[in-house]
Amino acid sequence: MKCCNVTLKPVTNNVKPEVATRWNSNLRMLQSVSKNVSRLRDIANDETDKKLQRLLIDINDQLLTEVIDILQPFDDATRMLSADKTPTLHLVIAGKMQLKKHLVAKSSDSSVGEALKSRLASKLDVYYHVQQLHKVAAVLDPRLKGSVLTESDKQAAVLELKSLVT
Repeated sequence: MKCCNVTLKPVTNNVKPEVATRWNSNLRMLQSVSKNVSRLRDIANDETDKKLQRLLIDINDQLLTEVIDILQPFDDATRMLSADKTPTLHLVIAGKMQLKKHLVAKSSDSSVGEALKSRLASKLDVYYHVQQLHKVAAVLDPRLKGSVLTESDKQAAVLELKSLVT
């Protein structure tokens, strides 16, 4: 494409690396591999790159898709709770509940998918902390107070709210 006597190269999908300091970068890497795997296979075959061919033969497309599907809700939750123009404190409990529900093993899950879900579910309580303030925020949102809190949590949140107000 030419614009103003300058040739612009079309944007290509490239394989993105995992970055330890970036949230959900493993998901981005897997998504980029999934988008580019057929092109990479073509390149490996055209150039008879044996090393690349060996690496690509180990990719299980079905498992790759399954892992992406398992990780995607974590990215969605991160984006939902990281909004900077709207309040999100009231969504913390609902987000955790959705992730827990998503991590329940299904009969259609592979053994690797089931193991990944189990591992993620066990780590959810370790890394995803719900505090009393989240419960108070949920009580204040009329859309959530009936669905995300147990009766005892509701009562405790109302008491906490009263103590904050007085």
